[in-house]
Amino acid sequence: DMVAGPYVYSLEEGNISIAEKSHIVISNIQQLATNPEKWLAKFDQNFFDLIIVDEAHHEAANSWKMVFTKFPQAKVISMTATPFRSDRQEMEGDPIYRYPFKSATIKGFIKKLRVHYVAPSELTFTIRGAERTYTLKEVLRMKDEVWFSKGVALSDPCNESIVNASLEQLEKLRLTGTRHQLIAVACSINHAQKIRSLYNERGYLSEIIHSQQDAKKQEEVIRDLKNGTLDCIIQVQMLGEG
Repeated sequence: DMVAGPYVYSLEEGNISIAEKSHIVISNIQQLATNPEKWLAKFDQNFFDLIIVDEAHHEAANSWKMVFTKFPQAKVISMTATPFRSDRQEMEGDPIYRYPFKSATIKGFIKKLRVHYVAPSELTFTIRGAERTYTLKEVLRMKDEVWFSKGVALSDPCNESIVNASLEQLEKLRLTGTRHQLIAVACSINHAQKIRSLYNERGYLSEIIHSQQDAKKQEEVIRDLKNGTLDCIIQVQMLGEG
């Protein structure tokens, strides 16, 4: 019987005996499952009545599957603002609550997004010595071809067009007196390095963040972003949530 509390315990702060005296245990998945012997193995399989998962589109990962297997009787509530995975795997469970993106925008809970398209009316390709000019409509019909997505979409002219257009919009926003910054999305670390070079060549300080960096470097980049040192941060499969 809970006569006081609720007592909340963050898993990284102590030991299992403190968790046993608490009503709510808070952890991230790395803390809980990266080294299972440190924490996960110490809990009885019936320890938790309920598991609440934030950013639940990650549930398909082996680390989360390990947690659910460990506590088979626990109910699970999954919460996410981005339920659609790029690998098309479905989230498990029955939907019990949805809140429309449109309503969140109207009420100001999230920013209203403005989209600016950068697309030429024509593109000229030289393939095996033969040059041909394609209309944008013809180009779009080829966009799902692997050779196109790798050879054209990631080409230097394409990168330069997007970088130049983003800087044009950045300067317009900075005229308001606020020092806005850019988040650029790259397809790979190599792609990110090319983009960073383009921003730096134009006099804008930029840095890359990706999962293969050590934690100290990632923290340094985020710190420089938050304190306004950076004009642009280029991310590879990071910072895209929440």
